[in-house]
Amino acid sequence: MVSDVEVEHASKIIKVLRKYPYGLWVREIARQSGLHMEQVRRVISKYPELFEEYADFTNYKINLKIIRLKRRVNTKNLKKLLGMLKEGK
Repeated sequence: MVSDVEVEHASKIIKVLRKYPYGLWVREIARQSGLHMEQVRRVISKYPELFEEYADFTNYKINLKIIRLKRRVNTKNLKKLLGMLKEGK
Protein backbone atom coordinates (compact mmCIF):
# COMPACT_ATOMS: atom_id res chain seq x y z
CA MET A 1 0.00 0.00 0.00
CA VAL A 2 1.19 3.50 -0.77
CA SER A 3 1.68 5.68 2.30
CA ASP A 4 -0.23 8.92 2.64
CA VAL A 5 3.08 10.78 2.94
CA GLU A 6 4.22 9.47 -0.47
CA VAL A 7 0.92 10.51 -2.01
CA GLU A 8 1.20 13.97 -0.42
CA HIS A 9 4.79 14.48 -1.64
CA ALA A 10 4.03 13.23 -5.16
CA SER A 11 0.94 15.43 -5.25
CA LYS A 12 2.97 18.52 -4.32
CA ILE A 13 5.53 17.73 -7.03
CA ILE A 14 2.81 17.18 -9.61
CA LYS A 15 1.10 20.47 -8.71
CA VAL A 16 4.36 22.33 -9.27
CA LEU A 17 5.18 20.54 -12.54
CA ARG A 18 1.69 21.11 -13.95
CA LYS A 19 2.52 24.82 -14.00
CA TYR A 20 5.68 24.13 -16.03
CA PRO A 21 4.97 21.64 -18.85
CA TYR A 22 8.56 21.93 -20.08
CA GLY A 23 9.84 20.87 -16.67
CA LEU A 24 12.05 22.18 -13.89
CA TRP A 25 15.25 21.12 -12.20
CA VAL A 26 15.06 19.30 -8.85
CA ARG A 27 16.17 22.26 -6.73
CA GLU A 28 13.43 24.47 -8.15
CA ILE A 29 10.79 21.75 -7.70
CA ALA A 30 11.88 21.44 -4.07
CA ARG A 31 11.77 25.19 -3.53
CA GLN A 32 8.31 25.63 -5.02
CA SER A 33 6.80 22.54 -3.38
CA GLY A 34 8.26 23.18 0.06
CA LEU A 35 9.90 19.74 0.11
CA HIS A 36 13.54 18.92 0.71
CA MET A 37 15.59 18.18 -2.43
CA GLU A 38 16.21 14.59 -1.29
CA GLN A 39 12.48 14.01 -0.83
CA VAL A 40 11.89 15.23 -4.37
CA ARG A 41 14.69 13.03 -5.73
CA ARG A 42 13.32 9.96 -3.89
CA VAL A 43 9.79 10.39 -5.22
CA ILE A 44 11.03 11.00 -8.77
CA SER A 45 13.34 7.97 -8.73
CA LYS A 46 10.76 5.74 -7.02
CA TYR A 47 8.05 6.49 -9.59
CA PRO A 48 9.66 6.78 -13.04
CA GLU A 49 6.24 5.98 -14.52
CA LEU A 50 5.06 9.42 -13.39
CA PHE A 51 8.08 11.58 -14.16
CA GLU A 52 10.58 11.80 -16.97
CA GLU A 53 14.05 13.30 -16.98
CA TYR A 54 15.88 14.91 -19.85
CA ALA A 55 18.99 16.97 -20.33
CA ASP A 56 18.77 20.61 -21.28
CA PHE A 57 21.83 22.48 -22.46
CA THR A 58 21.90 26.15 -21.57
CA ASN A 59 23.49 28.94 -23.58
CA TYR A 60 26.62 28.41 -21.50
CA LYS A 61 26.86 24.70 -22.42
CA ILE A 62 25.79 23.62 -18.93
CA ASN A 63 23.85 20.36 -18.85
CA LEU A 64 20.80 20.65 -16.58
CA LYS A 65 18.75 17.61 -15.63
CA ILE A 66 15.13 18.66 -16.11
CA ILE A 67 12.15 16.79 -14.64
CA ARG A 68 8.70 16.90 -16.19
CA LEU A 69 5.45 14.99 -15.89
CA LYS A 70 4.63 12.15 -18.17
CA ARG A 71 1.42 12.49 -20.11
CA ARG A 72 -1.92 12.13 -18.37
CA VAL A 73 -0.56 12.43 -14.85
CA ASN A 74 -2.58 14.67 -12.58
CA THR A 75 -3.59 14.92 -8.95
CA LYS A 76 -6.97 13.29 -9.60
CA ASN A 77 -5.55 9.96 -10.78
CA LEU A 78 -2.40 10.09 -8.63
CA LYS A 79 -3.50 7.75 -5.83
CA LYS A 80 -4.72 5.18 -8.36
CA LEU A 81 -1.44 5.39 -10.32
CA LEU A 82 0.70 5.07 -7.19
CA GLY A 83 -1.40 2.16 -5.95
CA MET A 84 -1.01 0.36 -9.26
CA LEU A 85 2.74 0.94 -9.21
CA LYS A 86 3.06 -0.42 -5.65
CA GLU A 87 1.04 -3.53 -6.55
CA GLY A 88 3.20 -4.08 -9.62
CA LYS A 89 0.40 -3.86 -12.19
